[in-house]
Amino acid sequence: MGSGDALDELRGHKYLLLTTFRRDGTPVPTAVLFALDGDRILVHTSLNSGKVKRIRRNPRALVQPSTILGRPLGPPIDVRARILEGDEAREAASILRSCCIEKRLSMMLDPLRRSPPAYLELRPTREGEGIS
Repeated sequence: MGSGDALDELRGHKYLLLTTFRRDGTPVPTAVLFALDGDRILVHTSLNSGKVKRIRRNPRALVQPSTILGRPLGPPIDVRARILEGDEAREAASILRSCCIEKRLSMMLDPLRRSPPAYLELRPTREGEGIS
């Protein structure tokens, strides 16, 4: 299955359940707004959020379509997460802003938050590809 096929599960959804992993391997699921951009998933969050800290330690994550409250609506997809910076982060912000009103409203609140925004890129791993 190619990465585009894996992402087909997410098409038509606004929210996904992003599961990152603590040091001890405990999964931590979080419902987030997202945008699809080709063969990648873009997510807007806070730089000081737990998910960003966990991704810095371990880029392995799982995603699956979900409700706003995090109830899974499909099977999990194994992804590798990356925190975007500079021009890549600005491009991701532009893509996310153009997707839907909920993302625009969420991003408009950034100046009120105590932490700067962060943009995540999630790419499905290929079958058999390990994540170290």
